[in-house]
Parts: sequence; C-alpha cells; structure tokens
Amino acid sequence: MALRVRICILTSIYFFFLLKPGLGQDLDEDDGEYHQYIQEFFFTEAVYSQEKKELQFTLSNYYQQQNEVQLLVEYGFTDRLQMEVELSNITNKGQGGYIGELGFLYNVLNNSKTSISLATNAGIEKETGDEFETGTETSWEVKTIFSRHLGIFQAHVDLGAELSDEETGWAGNVAFLAPLGRIKGILEVNSVFTGNANWQVTPGFILSTWKRSELALGMPIPLYDTDRVLGLVARLTIEFEGDKD
Repeated sequence: MALRVRICILTSIYFFFLLKPGLGQDLDEDDGEYHQYIQEFFFTEAVYSQEKKELQFTLSNYYQQQNEVQLLVEYGFTDRLQMEVELSNITNKGQGGYIGELGFLYNVLNNSKTSISLATNAGIEKETGDEFETGTETSWEVKTIFSRHLGIFQAHVDLGAELSDEETGWAGNVAFLAPLGRIKGILEVNSVFTGNANWQVTPGFILSTWKRSELALGMPIPLYDTDRVLGLVARLTIEFEGDKD
C-alpha cells in the first residue's frame, strides 16, 4: 500500500513540477483564466469552482454491485468560492449510506496553464439493518486538487484524507480530459486506501448539450479485486448562470 501511495504522490509531482514549459504554449498566455471544458468528472474532483451566483444541479446514477442515486447541488458565492450539498443513496431505503454532505471548495490558483483548489466537506451516514436503524457515523474530508494543461488536454489530480468515527482513509484520483468538440473523452484512475487498496479505471465521455449543461456516461473497471464487477455511471448536469453585478 505504501508503494501505491508513493506512486500517487510522484504522479502528481510529475505533472505539475516536471512538465516542460512549452506543453501549454498553444494556449493564450494573456488569457489569465484556466479553461473549463466540463462541469464534473465521474469520481475525480474537478478543480473548477462555480462562478458568482451560479447554481448547478448534478444527478448521478452509480451501478456497481448495487444501484445508488446521488444529487449534488453547487452554488458560487464568488468566482472562486463555492458551497455544495450532496445527497447520496436517496433511493435505497433500508440500506446504509450517506444521508448528506456539506462542503466548500476554494480555487486558490487560477492562470492560463495551472489551477489549484482546496476542498473540505463534512458528512453524516445512517447505518441501517433490514428493519431498523442501527446508528449514525460522521466523517470529515480534506482534499487538494491540481490541474494543468498538457497542450490542448488537461490532467486533474486530487489527493485527500477522510476521517470518520471508525477509521481514516486516503484517496487519490487522476483524470485525463481530451476535448473533441462537444464530446470530451475522459480516462480516470481512482484509488481508495482503507486498510486495503481499491483501484479502478473509469473510461467515459461527456457530451455538452445546451448552454452549460451536459450528459455523461462512464464505466468503472475494478483492478486486482475479483469480487468487484464492472460498473456504469450515468450523469446529468444542469447549470444556471447567475446575474453578474
């Protein structure tokens, strides 16, 4: 497990400190803003924050051994600070899962080549049996998100820790984004460390529909774990632009 943690750390260092300066030279050096191709990835945290007074709704359906529906609502207080509320497991009555999470994301660095954000959230989970509630569990997560242009492509890396009443877990995700007009190709490498390391790759695509809304479809493929099966993620994101002062 320690070797895989080092691989995640070294991967992020490679992308953001060892890349040649010329990789992003086709971008407008005077633009001053990091280009946003999509609204959300499948599992990786995107570096982008909501702009001031923007309101975004994301409805996701995750299917991997069991079905889970998730609703994410994001609102931009400023062009760099956003609040988000997430409701998970909202259709699985009688099964334990996160009732909700409240989080914030702040974009601390934003230029034409590189963007860095910090994120934190607190969650509560209801643990249930077949017929009755057995307890609740609270958690707190902190995360750092890096992104850099690689020519016209983008790489996003998030590294974080989650502390709960029972254990501490570590997670790292790497996502590559290829803009192909209205369609964006996505490839993610996802990992979670809670005693054992769970790895998966998630290829998929995101289709920009009307204005800033999008449809997405991805397929999580587990690695090394024969007990897990192929999954499917379907997602709809709708964003409402805020009134600028």
